[in-house]
Amino acid sequence: MRAHTHSSRPRGLLAIAAALGAIAAGAACSSDFVKQSQIEQLRVLGVQADPAELILDGGTLPKTTFTALAVEPSGAPITTQFAVCLIDTASGLPPANLDCPGDAGYTLPDAGAYGATLDLADPKLQAAALPFFTADGGPSNVDGGLQAALAQGVPLVVGFLALAPPGGNPDGGPPATTGYATQRLQGIATITLRTRDDKNPLNHNPALHAISLDGVAIAADGSTTVKVNHVAKLEPVPESDAKEETPDAGLEKLTYSFFATAGDLDALRTTDTTATGQAADTSNQWTAPATPQTVQLWIVVRDGRNGTGWITRSVTVVP
Repeated sequence: MRAHTHSSRPRGLLAIAAALGAIAAGAACSSDFVKQSQIEQLRVLGVQADPAELILDGGTLPKTTFTALAVEPSGAPITTQFAVCLIDTASGLPPANLDCPGDAGYTLPDAGAYGATLDLADPKLQAAALPFFTADGGPSNVDGGLQAALAQGVPLVVGFLALAPPGGNPDGGPPATTGYATQRLQGIATITLRTRDDKNPLNHNPALHAISLDGVAIAADGSTTVKVNHVAKLEPVPESDAKEETPDAGLEKLTYSFFATAGDLDALRTTDTTATGQAADTSNQWTAPATPQTVQLWIVVRDGRNGTGWITRSVTVVP
């Protein structure tokens, strides 16, 4: 192995990126016909990286923390695992059964509930990626192609796995995932690795301040009530700094995904900007269930640049 130098360090990073960046596997999904907005079993509704990008600044190797919004409506315990996906992409797209986390991934150290840390300075990660380097260390033009690729941004791919026991719901479900003794959900998330650019500041994750129900913020303590079968207007309330300027001097387009454990949502997603650039209505219609119960609601916001945030609230449905 050649000695590390100032010029070879970014080259090694891009070799890792080249080994990972072509992965296009999607998250595992169910074959049933339950609406995507309806939460009846183990789901991962979003994955956030904080910070939202990996920025190379003066040769410093960056790190970030991934957190999964993993939910299970019965309250059954959930475990999660993250891994950098390592695969030889020279032959094209990876197999559909990519084992990451697993044999095709480098497991990342835990960082709190449902989280893990990706640190590009981790020597074990670098060693794990070495077998997937091309003979010349990846893109070979250090002064041209390498820097150009990093300036544009190179996607790194991280796989996640969520597990929960079966039979947690009052009716005995949901069942275990076919072929496993548990509920199992596997998928991927991406993060961009790029060089610092004063004209393109670090992207921050958008945040939500509240969920409005018929014009009133749902209480964080769960004390908000609605009548059975009530048709309500749900609307995300973003923080004042949720929308950032993009490198082309425009503004981010925020997209919202809605989820609930009961009742009926009219749409899975809304957006704050139309295809022609006009302001759009971000509200969604939710019909409360016909029986009294506590309903959990989630809204996930994405900024189109791998920035992700979310908010969770609950309401009590009364007769």
